[in-house]
Formats: sequence, C-alpha cells, structure tokens
Amino acid sequence: SIIVNPYFSLINDYIYISPLDSMIDDKNVYEYQQANEATLFGGEVGVHYHPHFAHQIHFESSFSYTEGRLSEDAYLPLIPQPKLNTLIKYEGQREGKIALNNISIQHQYFLPQNNIGLNETTSIDYHLVNLGVHLDLNFKWKSQLNFGVRNLLNEEYINHLSQLKYLGINNPGRNIYIGLKINIK
Repeated sequence: SIIVNPYFSLINDYIYISPLDSMIDDKNVYEYQQANEATLFGGEVGVHYHPHFAHQIHFESSFSYTEGRLSEDAYLPLIPQPKLNTLIKYEGQREGKIALNNISIQHQYFLPQNNIGLNETTSIDYHLVNLGVHLDLNFKWKSQLNFGVRNLLNEEYINHLSQLKYLGINNPGRNIYIGLKINIK
C-alpha cells in the first residue's frame, strides 16, 4: 500500500510559543505570542510492503515533513525535524506457551532543521536504530512480554524540540526496556 497524507492549514489569530533572547537562572525564556495569520503545511508519504511469498515479513517506510510560516520571511518556531522512518518486522507463528509475536528493527533518520523561528537555533541530522521483540505468553492468563533496545548504536543527539537543547544536554543514549502486560479475567 502507498499512503499520502498532505495537509495545508491557514490559521487566523494563531497563538504559539517562541523562545526569547534571554535567560533566567541559566534557563531559556519563552513567550506566548499571537500572529494575525499562520500557515502550517506538510504531510507524510509512506509505503507498506507485505510480500505474499514471505507472509511473515513487513516492510514499512514513511517520510514526514512540516513547515510553519508566519509570513513569507518568517518561520514558526518549534517545528519538528523532517523524519524518515523505516521498519522491518517479522511476525512469528504465535503457537505454543511462549510464542513469538514479532521481531522488529527500526531505523529513524531525523534530517537537519534549518527552517527556524526568531531566537531559535538549527538542529543537525542524526540516526536512531531500535530493536524490539514481542512475545505472547499463553499460560493461565494470556500475557505479552516486550523487550528491546532503543538507540541501539548509542547515538549522541539532541532533538530539535528538546527543552534541554539550549543547555547542551543530549537526549538519552542506549535504552534497554522490558514490559509485561497481563490480561486478568
């Protein structure tokens, strides 16, 4: 399948938050502002490929982009970076007491954000790789066990929308997670 979701919004009396060129106690100061008119546009384009000869494999990829403008010369602040997201997932047979539901590997590429508002700084591009396993536990109560690693390659990055960006504090590095969901009836 191919997915195309464009959008265009013209908003009157748009209220937004914007960074100021000042600090209080070593923290950036933000101010709510109102524009007579703002334009938000962008979209997401994606593909989901599920080959019939390999029924358990799914390939998904999407690209999302948003741009916000106050006028022809001014960008809205705090707009997310463009992102390319790719996922390969293998679905198991789901049979037995401990059954493999799926294994997935995800690559996310965040492109540079150069369309910035007043008093905002640009952001560089970065890559994240995530790996996850989802098991079905078929005992007295049906349960699900999830575990994996986010930011598998321990990439050092600062997301464009991070409130810690101006302090130079990176987003979390490698993150190992485990989750258990028990359906009690």
